[in-house]
Amino acid sequence: MHRLLTAIVFIFIASIASGQTRSVFIEELTSYEIRDAMAAGKTSAIIFAGGLEQNGPHMALAKHNVIARYAAGQIAERLGNALVYPIVPFSPAGDPIAKTGHMRFPGTVSLSSEVFLGVMRQAAQSEDEANPGDQIGDQHPVRDGGRLMHRGALSSCTSQASAR
Repeated sequence: MHRLLTAIVFIFIASIASGQTRSVFIEELTSYEIRDAMAAGKTSAIIFAGGLEQNGPHMALAKHNVIARYAAGQIAERLGNALVYPIVPFSPAGDPIAKTGHMRFPGTVSLSSEVFLGVMRQAAQSEDEANPGDQIGDQHPVRDGGRLMHRGALSSCTSQASAR
């Protein structure tokens, strides 16, 4: 009787564990889980760009990264066929030498447009489809990156910038 009860409990726990939804964030998955997710229909990758820059005296510098991670996760869950790559934490935020844009403020990290595009391009080449996201300030590198990539591997979200 004890063995039967143990077996029933084991089967119950196993069924609960197998029914749990895995994370959509690849950094939280093993390579085998990613392989299995791809085999089960996860055919798209989302790559969001955040940014580390000042947002006023009341806000932490990582605001864009936090928003980007949340938005990317929500999009992946709603699409149902996407996984989220790690958020690219830096973006063009001004010239560090001339102290333009957000580079006038301590703590801001800025990449040149060329470096930013290179990172996004190489990350996008890891999968078929990616979508950079939250960074609103300087959308030209994102837009231009979308134009430079072929087969839709890097598409841009400039509608937010044009709506403001």
